[in-house]
Amino acid sequence: MRKILGIVFPLYGIALFLLWMFEYHVWVWMGIAVPIIIVFSFFGSVMAFRPQLYMTAPTQRTRIILSLIFLGIPVVLLILTMLMILGILPYPVLRMHAFS
Repeated sequence: MRKILGIVFPLYGIALFLLWMFEYHVWVWMGIAVPIIIVFSFFGSVMAFRPQLYMTAPTQRTRIILSLIFLGIPVVLLILTMLMILGILPYPVLRMHAFS
């Protein structure tokens, strides 16, 4: 599994960099935001409903804080993505040109 991840992650990073270089900014944003949304939503829901998978005896406060963090980040990214798709927000730093 580590060998596969050791190959996949650098290739994914190279693909995102090439998309950015050729100014496919929407795909770069989606390539960054969508995996974060999926992973954090999964961990947040597991922390909210089955915290014993991560910790032996988490307190109620710890469960609430960690699930809010893990579920809050995807919600913020989803809202930002929707505002960008609707054209209300410009795409963030991705539109910057280094030497313009």
